[in-house]
Amino acid sequence: MFMPLVIDGSEGEGGGQILRLSLALSSLLSIPLRIENIRWSRPKPGLKPSHLVAIRALSSISSASVKGDYVGSTAVEFSPGRISGGHIEVDTGTAGSISLIIQAILPVMLFSGHSFSASISGGTDVAWSPPIDHTREVLLPLLRDAGAKVELSVSRRGYYPKGGGRVEMSISPSNFSGISSHLDGDDEQVSGRLHISGLPAGIGKRLMDSAESLLKKKGLNIDWNIESSDDICKEVGCDSVVPETNSPGVSAGLWHISSGRYLGSFSVGRKGLSAEKIGRRIAESFIADLDSGATVDVHTADQILIYMAIARIINGRHSSFIVREMSSHSITAISIIEKITELRFKQIKKGDLWEISL
Repeated sequence: MFMPLVIDGSEGEGGGQILRLSLALSSLLSIPLRIENIRWSRPKPGLKPSHLVAIRALSSISSASVKGDYVGSTAVEFSPGRISGGHIEVDTGTAGSISLIIQAILPVMLFSGHSFSASISGGTDVAWSPPIDHTREVLLPLLRDAGAKVELSVSRRGYYPKGGGRVEMSISPSNFSGISSHLDGDDEQVSGRLHISGLPAGIGKRLMDSAESLLKKKGLNIDWNIESSDDICKEVGCDSVVPETNSPGVSAGLWHISSGRYLGSFSVGRKGLSAEKIGRRIAESFIADLDSGATVDVHTADQILIYMAIARIINGRHSSFIVREMSSHSITAISIIEKITELRFKQIKKGDLWEISL
């Protein structure tokens, strides 16, 4: 009997990240895996319901047989079968992160050679995960520039705790050329988006004013896009009138996309954090990336490593990017990818920057 490759799920800080990344690679490369010690160091070790959603979505796409897929399980065996295209419905149940589900399933669908569509329900803007606008406005433009044929639309936002957000995705067979990001010298046009629902309109205005004051000091102008329900739009003037969310919330972000540079900074409101502080944090992180000379932001960096690896394996393509710091998520992702694929990333420190290539 063929023994599965064993992955230590306690490595690094991201137990869920290890699970999503490992099973996506398993599905694409037809490598049976056993993931052990899942979230071992946490107060409540093992799988959470949100992890089960990702596992079952991937098992559906890759016709995998799975053992250990229950809440609290600290070990999962995953034996992938044949990938076939089609439509999948994924529902996290409440406010489970839609962006994290996309991190798990998109690489598999994109490199499968099949057409897919997906309807994903849950949280679009929740803590400890990229808000959906980071996926929509930074990650996907980068992948499209590398040849990916993928579209995403947000039909409804969802905040913690009730969720209820919904995202539609479509993927067509693509000729992925690898990721090449570089400084291009373009003017720094900054785009921004604010979404607010069930909260006083003044919160959104204070958030935008706070971010904008820091950008103006750097000589940067921002083009805001405001989304909200009809009642709030009457007060603030919206670009898009959208359905009211099941739970109140606010999210905002800034991004700069050019031919070769993909930077974004996004955040979600929470109790105890003032609108002004959210705005400052978004602007400070964005400016740090912009001034550093990085070609991708810190949060994009760990998400694109799997695409670089599969492009290398399938198409023999070279990929590279520059980032201002190596996050714990990037370090963990590189370790897992190298173990499963036997590829080796180059990590070169250049002053205050890191150049990552494959």
